[in-house]
Amino acid sequence: MIELGAVVLNTKHLQAQKKFYQHIIGLSVLKEEDNKVELGVKGNKEPLITLLSTNLPKGHHYGLYHLAILVPSRKDLGDALLHILKAQAPLQGASNHGYSEAIYLADLEGNGIEIYHDRPKSVWNYQGDKIIGITEEMDAEGVLALAEDKKTYFMPEGTKMGHVHLSVENPLESQVFFKEMLDMDEKFSMRDQATWLANGDYHHHIAANKWAGVLNKIQDIHTPGLNHFVVKVKDETDWHRFLEATETHPEYIVNQSAKEYFIKDNNGIHMLVRQDYQ
Repeated sequence: MIELGAVVLNTKHLQAQKKFYQHIIGLSVLKEEDNKVELGVKGNKEPLITLLSTNLPKGHHYGLYHLAILVPSRKDLGDALLHILKAQAPLQGASNHGYSEAIYLADLEGNGIEIYHDRPKSVWNYQGDKIIGITEEMDAEGVLALAEDKKTYFMPEGTKMGHVHLSVENPLESQVFFKEMLDMDEKFSMRDQATWLANGDYHHHIAANKWAGVLNKIQDIHTPGLNHFVVKVKDETDWHRFLEATETHPEYIVNQSAKEYFIKDNNGIHMLVRQDYQ
């Protein structure tokens, strides 16, 4: 089993981005250094978002389409939506995906953000080993009806990084990469345009699309945008399987230690795969 950890972003405007993730998204500063800020759920030690300062110009690279923050309940989504509306932050959309309800926005530098809750598995559309997603208008009134108007808003306990959606050159190649390295299976796809992948019975931990076009450059880990994201391997069987995959595909390894491997795919997208069990 795997879970996602922090998404690490390079930013040209560290303090402004810090305030955005605090005041609009509802995260708290867990740790701050001159060129680095870690943000997460208030009282937790593990960050959801890490911001790194960079002075390089933004380019057109493969990388992040959006990060997706999973809140525990529909009421929690309502709380987040009400807070964002009160803050007058521009929303980009609100959708019912069948397995989830989600709202979409972007940070100050254009990094996409999804905030969502999972609907009960009893209403998910299973077709064999696939989980079919839809995109319909979200019942915003129903979601907001559950919301509590809080004077000060914080992301609730139990919030975590649910999935990461990537912009890539070839989603089918990404499908092969994540199957080989992290035993993720296709749960849903749109032919060669996009794919949704998961380890186990989740609807997706990773999605990958080519909607930005194929003229982007290989990701530069130092420019604004995605630096890397963390993948937490939660059991021994999956960890040993990952180690076997690194032996088969050493070309993906950037560096490694006993319990952490920094790897990258053919798009230059980096991820830190970490052993996360006792």
